[in-house]
Amino acid sequence: QKTAVAHREPAPTEAEAEEPPTAELTEAAAALASDPQRALQLAERVLRAGRAPRASVIAVRAACRLGDQVKAQSWFRQAPERRKAALRKDCAEAGVTL
Repeated sequence: QKTAVAHREPAPTEAEAEEPPTAELTEAAAALASDPQRALQLAERVLRAGRAPRASVIAVRAACRLGDQVKAQSWFRQAPERRKAALRKDCAEAGVTL
């Protein structure tokens, strides 16, 4: 398991600001540092239910922390453009190239 990578979040994108918070998404965000496997499972459940920009960001970060390049790259394609530079940097620090 990879170590947690510190990051600073940019302001929410318009799509993220309009995205209604769900219990699963809130739990996924909270689990990201301590249990990236759980965070990934929850984010993927939200993503399967429909497009959710915040969930894609959580899924990418969790996959990177788990060293899962395939999943990280897959969810990275759905991440908001504004988040991609930070995601690339965070994942590179975790040893995953996007």
